[in-house]
Amino acid sequence: MIFKFFKKRTKETDDKDIIPFPFEEIRADADWPVIMARFFSTSEGRRVLQYLRYLVMSRAVSPEMSEANLRFEAGRRSFYTQICNLIKQGCKR
Repeated sequence: MIFKFFKKRTKETDDKDIIPFPFEEIRADADWPVIMARFFSTSEGRRVLQYLRYLVMSRAVSPEMSEANLRFEAGRRSFYTQICNLIKQGCKR
């Protein structure tokens, strides 16, 4: 079945047949700043961060943009900033 992850979980459902959603595996108690700093300190990580910066900062915001597009761009920039702040926190530890 192509869309196994859309199956509804029931007692009869075998957990092995269901692809877990990523948020089910995230540990809230993990030290995310250190993890982010370690990941983005590699050469590949720096390239990814550079590419994310390009994606976020390359698009200019103009007065003609719709409110939805402005909110979308603000969300992208906020997400990038959050990643950068986690990296800075992780580097201080």
